[in-house]
Amino acid sequence: MYFLGDVHAESPLMKGFLESKEKYCLQLGDFGFIFKYNDWKWNKFLNHFARDYPEKMIFTILGNHENYDSIEKMPIKTMFGARCREIRSNVYAVERGEILSIEGLNILCIGGADSVDRMWREWGISWWNQERITDSDVKKTIEKGLNCPFDMVCSHAMPSFFMMRNFKSCFETDSEFSLEKIYFDIENNDVHIPLWLSGHVHCSIGMMYNDTLFRSLDIGEGIEYHQGDSIKDKFLIQ
Repeated sequence: MYFLGDVHAESPLMKGFLESKEKYCLQLGDFGFIFKYNDWKWNKFLNHFARDYPEKMIFTILGNHENYDSIEKMPIKTMFGARCREIRSNVYAVERGEILSIEGLNILCIGGADSVDRMWREWGISWWNQERITDSDVKKTIEKGLNCPFDMVCSHAMPSFFMMRNFKSCFETDSEFSLEKIYFDIENNDVHIPLWLSGHVHCSIGMMYNDTLFRSLDIGEGIEYHQGDSIKDKFLIQ
């Protein structure tokens, strides 16, 4: 399976996945291709991918650079055990708190993040309220994490302790504290999280915390990972 950092609607950043042998891609938010509902410019890559790569599939967990109003108009389908919004026949946005069971991996997905630059953007045009991780998102994710087996967590942002260690107060928002609550509530109930992947910060950073490997992927960074691979060999930055 191919894990991919932020792409922000830059189609060249999809090249690694398109040229790989991997069938499935999980993109870690700020996908960006669904920014205007029926605008040809923004949909060009999606139409190209659906037409020319029918054997491949993209799943995105969405971030804080997405048009949530447009996404919420799209139908919900269950794919690999997870409720998803169907963007194209082979492109899906995974709903928050869902477990995607694919390629032998059970992935607990929690998209969303607060835009720290929203004062320079326009509500309903370039940022949307739905980007924030809500209390109901937190509750659903914790319940799913405690009651369904999973191998890893994929989010757009990172828990606040990761941000504080690596970025001080930068990016530290309500959504980061929500992710921190998810982590500790699951871990404190004796369900271990071995691996947590994210995008958002446009940096390759690896950090061990309580025997969990946290790893953020840089913008456009892609990593192939399969069941049985060594987590540290694949994701820990030496």
